[in-house]
Order: sequence, then C-alpha cells, then structure tokens
Amino acid sequence: MVQGNLDPCVLYAKPEIIQRKTVSMIREWGGRHIVNLGHGVYPDTPLDHVKEFVRTVKEFRY
Repeated sequence: MVQGNLDPCVLYAKPEIIQRKTVSMIREWGGRHIVNLGHGVYPDTPLDHVKEFVRTVKEFRY
C-alpha cells in the first residue's frame, strides 16, 4: 500500500484541477492506495478546496 502523493499545493488550484489531479492520482495507483496529501494541508489553504478534494475522493468509483 502507498499513502499520500497529492501535492498539497494542488489545493490552491481551481476546483476542476483539484478534481482532475485527484482522480488521476487514484487511477495511477489502481486501488492499492490510501488517498492523502503528500505533506498535509497548509494553514492558508481555502477550506472549500480541501472539501473539494475530500468530495472527489469519496465520489470516485473504480
């Protein structure tokens, strides 16, 4: 198993980019992955963008 790997700086991007990068990361690991950020959430990260990341992960279906 692998955990992490999404650069937390992605969460500063537009929601559609957050979605695309998150789905790409999940597909790359093919179900053998614990989704998380590579380094944690920076204090000034927009909360709505963190929520978009979490929503995208929860709604993803293989």
